[in-house]
Amino acid sequence: MNWIDPLKRKPEGKIFWALTEGRPEIDACDWVIRRLINDKHGDDYRSLDYAGAYRLPNSYNGQSQFETIFAWLPIEQIPINDKELFNL
Repeated sequence: MNWIDPLKRKPEGKIFWALTEGRPEIDACDWVIRRLINDKHGDDYRSLDYAGAYRLPNSYNGQSQFETIFAWLPIEQIPINDKELFNL
């Protein structure tokens, strides 16, 4: 997969895949892949239930790695059969 650097190209599409968290493990980072919602202005990224907010790297002081989008992919790059996804 060719993950896209969000600092070079902001996430596009209503829903997209995001590589988040990057929790340190013994030999590498344990990444989390999430589906996120992109608002129409392109500066607010939310979990599908709108409860979690995510930001581009270095968006503000004190930013947590757990709410950072380190890379992204268009939703069609990881196909899944999820009926709820297509009803949004």
